[in-house]
Amino acid sequence: MKQVMDALRDDAQHVQVVFISVDPERDTPEKIQAYANHFHPSFIGLSGAEAELEPVWQAYSIFREVVQSDSALGVIVNHTARTYLVDAQGNLRLSYAYGTPVEDIVHDIKLLLKQPR
Repeated sequence: MKQVMDALRDDAQHVQVVFISVDPERDTPEKIQAYANHFHPSFIGLSGAEAELEPVWQAYSIFREVVQSDSALGVIVNHTARTYLVDAQGNLRLSYAYGTPVEDIVHDIKLLLKQPR
């Protein structure tokens, strides 16, 4: 998404990127915001209680699975790796698979920004 924002140049000021945690047990609001800031200072990171996040995960068909692991973390959270394009009215417009070319996402965002708000 940093590459998308860079490619949007001046149009980036009309776009808000939001990361939503799939691991609220470990993702405090401060940790998820620090993670988002790592990519771009304008990005927002959101976390909360699992009960608060569950409706969001369901609304966007987010697969989430907590798996016990021998890793130092103890568990791994497998999850959907998609990017969602939501318009200014909060309507889901498009969804992108992991690995979608940056140019494709930029193209779609520019089309969406041309529409009346």
